[in-house]
Amino acid sequence: MFQEYCGTGPLNLSYFDTRINKNKIYKSIKFQTLSLPCFNIYRKLFYNSEGKKILPTNIENLLTSKGLAY
Repeated sequence: MFQEYCGTGPLNLSYFDTRINKNKIYKSIKFQTLSLPCFNIYRKLFYNSEGKKILPTNIENLLTSKGLAY
């Protein structure tokens, strides 16, 4: 879905948590998008003027259940 906005493919990552009560492998997939003007709207939503990450006050209107899952 985001392939045209990425410079490289996704990375499969795994991390083994060695804590005694865990001893579990966590897996994730990571990708990075290119810095493109089409993403500026999201930067304005999720970062303040000083560049600090924020949570928009209307987040419930921005995310669907499927969007939250992604």
